Amino acid sequence: MREIGLILFGWLLGLLGPALVEAIKQRRQVDRVFTALAQELHQLRYRLTLACQGVLAGLGKVDDGHLRWLQKQLAGYRGPHDKTTLTTYVEKLLALTTEERRRFLETQRSQPHRTVRVQRYAVPLLDSRLASLWTLDDRVQVRLLELRTNLDMLDREVDEATYFFRLTYDDREHERMIIVNSSLDEASERWVDRAKQIADKLEELEPLLQRGRWFGFGPRRSASSTVTRAG
Repeated sequence: MREIGLILFGWLLGLLGPALVEAIKQRRQVDRVFTALAQELHQLRYRLTLACQGVLAGLGKVDDGHLRWLQKQLAGYRGPHDKTTLTTYVEKLLALTTEERRRFLETQRSQPHRTVRVQRYAVPLLDSRLASLWTLDDRVQVRLLELRTNLDMLDREVDEATYFFRLTYDDREHERMIIVNSSLDEASERWVDRAKQIADKLEELEPLLQRGRWFGFGPRRSASSTVTRAG
């Protein structure tokens, strides 16, 4: 009887072994891909943070609220780029009075309406893996798809700002150009608002992408509890 049991066990092992090996292999591949995705999105958050600062500095509209937001975003950055200079810069600006900061920023303000200050940001890994999001927890899937939608809306803000920028080179009357320049500034500020929303959503998403985040081959207990708390 024992020999029959061993034979059956060996038969089952031979039958299921290749499937188990393949499942483990796929799990590792998924982990590698989405770990790289987490890194891509972390870098996107940092790039958006720098871009928001650049746009508002160029417009001369850096206030306490923006500096506090900038400070928080920089504190959460763990990538390869050195953030020391910008962190020190923000701390110095926060230490100034409103009038001192206004005068300082005025000296750094870019020549108005000579460049398009906003731009598109690509997420090639996310785009290439949209079809693989089924391996993630449902809530993470929703947030990533929402992120893709917000990036598309950010691109539309770029299109609008670019449109007004091109109008600045038209030979129009002075009053008309004042309106165009004002519209360009407003479009740039809307881009900043959208970019900040995306950066904040990325900040909320990062913990879910760092703690046992892939569910395609069976949920991990720590990941499930993390997503539940985040909801």
